[in-house]
Amino acid sequence: MPSIKLKINLVDKRKIFPLKGKYDPETRLAQVKRGLRQTFPTRFQVDPDHIYTSIKGRRTEDVCFVDNASRKSIEVERVKVKTTIEDGIEKTEKEKVKETVTAGESKPIHTDASVDGAMKNTLDYLIEEKFWKSLIAKAKMSLSTIIILLFAGGGVFYLLIIILRAFGVSV
Repeated sequence: MPSIKLKINLVDKRKIFPLKGKYDPETRLAQVKRGLRQTFPTRFQVDPDHIYTSIKGRRTEDVCFVDNASRKSIEVERVKVKTTIEDGIEKTEKEKVKETVTAGESKPIHTDASVDGAMKNTLDYLIEEKFWKSLIAKAKMSLSTIIILLFAGGGVFYLLIIILRAFGVSV
């Protein structure tokens, strides 16, 4: 399934930063590049029930609110206009109903908590495939290096045997 364009409103204590990003429904992660010089994208966990549709004239866009401290999407109350049908007759009586979304773990809009470092590192680096490939490349030794080290160890062992035989020790 392809990624979805998503407008993310990043809530940081008493400030809201509007950002544009991509949401992957399979992993439930949203990626945002906050500036031109940022190499790794900032990632957020987004619950699909916390994505709302904003109507602007003729076009619509998907909007989500995310808490900067927890790096998770937050729940917002919606207002819905309701039309009722009684006795087979449609009444145009519209009633405003407040409903809340109850899905997953949600946070209130304003949190004074500090940024969760473990969640930040998990979403920014530990998910990135490039990070793991570079880590493996640092730890991996080439075959020629391994053979040279084995022969060097064999040469030292052979030299020790010669010295011990010279002193009369049978090995």
